Amino acid sequence: MDKKLLERYFQGECSIEEVKYILESLESGKLDEHLSNQILEFNRKKDAQKSADEEGMLRKIHDLINMEDLVEYVKKTDSITATDESPFRQVYVAKDKKSSWLRRASLAAAAVSLLIIGMFFYNKGTFDNPPEVVETVPQLQKETHKGQKLTIHLSDGTEVILNSGSSISYPEVFGDAERVVSLVGEAFFEVTPDKSRPFIVRSSNLEMRVLGTSFNVQSFPELDIYNVALVTGKLMVGRVRKGNDGAEHETLLLSPGEMADLNVQSGKLSRQSFNVEEMTSWKRGIIYFRDADHRKVIKILENWFDVEITTVGKPDQEWKLTSKFERDNLKNIMDVLQASQDITYELKGNKVKIFF
Repeated sequence: MDKKLLERYFQGECSIEEVKYILESLESGKLDEHLSNQILEFNRKKDAQKSADEEGMLRKIHDLINMEDLVEYVKKTDSITATDESPFRQVYVAKDKKSSWLRRASLAAAAVSLLIIGMFFYNKGTFDNPPEVVETVPQLQKETHKGQKLTIHLSDGTEVILNSGSSISYPEVFGDAERVVSLVGEAFFEVTPDKSRPFIVRSSNLEMRVLGTSFNVQSFPELDIYNVALVTGKLMVGRVRKGNDGAEHETLLLSPGEMADLNVQSGKLSRQSFNVEEMTSWKRGIIYFRDADHRKVIKILENWFDVEITTVGKPDQEWKLTSKFERDNLKNIMDVLQASQDITYELKGNKVKIFF
């Protein structure tokens, strides 16, 4: 029997002739294995719309197999009108063939009763083995204001030191498959080893995947700075491609002392060496610049000291500042910049103006 016809039948959309054909098929014993499979398949598709209450299902079976009530009802009316809960909606009875239709209605009800009983035992298997409830794990977000640093301990024991002007989001409790966090800004990660659950850090352009290691991440979209420096362990770094060109992610496997740096213009990841003490000096209150242009210097000073820096004009030549400031105040640093970079500045409260 055509599956679409069965679906229309169960949805109450069949014509009178189609309903008669289905009942005749039931009466003549055409309810074979193929038809049963079709019905079961239909029922699976409708599972979400059925009651999962066993007592309610049993009441349906009881009502449907009470043939005397069904027959009496047919005797009193020219049609059988099913309720919304019944698998069939309307069975029309011709006045001049009432006795034949009574018999057919009885067979139909018996067949539907068997179907409902099958549905009960099918669903009972679901009751006995209920699906796992997927709970939504709360997401937490921490951010540091300018001039502030924050140490965070995640649910797996991983320690994150968040630099100033940065933010991180992570689940309150990690799942069984992986540990995923998202970062904007700069942070140092000391990841608790767990071979069964990789630790993944996502930024706007990079994704880092580790099992247990320590590394530093810089992700500053406004400066086009995206790099990952590995201190211990192994680290897989992948470029996050935007768009849907089907190309595979570019990846690098880093060893300790190696850094992956993303060139935004070319879109390429490059492997470089780095100085661990320099890269992680911010954790110890030390500002370390290496070949830094004026935009990076200004960004770091704004975050570090919670000030607003504006500029007048542009530098004649782009800065390549290499310098170390250990617990210096802002005025001392600005004096060094004024002497080394041929600038003047004004410092008033939390506002700095640089004149090139």
